[in-house]
Amino acid sequence: MTEIKQYNFHTQEALNYYKWISTLWDKVEPYMTIKHNLQIPEPLLAMNQDELMGGLSFTVHKDPTEDIYTLWVNTIFIEDSHRRRGLATKLLKEAMALLRYLGYDRLYAYTDYPELYTKSGWYEVENTKSVVGVRINLESRSS
Repeated sequence: MTEIKQYNFHTQEALNYYKWISTLWDKVEPYMTIKHNLQIPEPLLAMNQDELMGGLSFTVHKDPTEDIYTLWVNTIFIEDSHRRRGLATKLLKEAMALLRYLGYDRLYAYTDYPELYTKSGWYEVENTKSVVGVRINLESRSS
């Protein structure tokens, strides 16, 4: 049975996720607890007992529409054999619920797959040659 929950930055599961995504992408920002005076939530991991199926981590970057810093999805990844089962969507929904609970009003992501986000109510805020910037307003959505 798949379980999605937060894992402390220093747990073996979270460290394994970070090692995993670091081998897949050239530049992965290391885990941080605070950046630009904002608390960064711990990563969400999809686990089936001891098997890591995927995860989502957060970071802080400049808001593309305002002169403030805000939370962004840093990474979201599902292992190949577990794709097409809705895990990425479940991770995004869990992230949105968590940030709503923590009092955040928005979340951003840069993505190669905007459809993953837009089907959950996100909208496009930026479009470059390589990625699309998307946003969700958290205060206006129900869980």
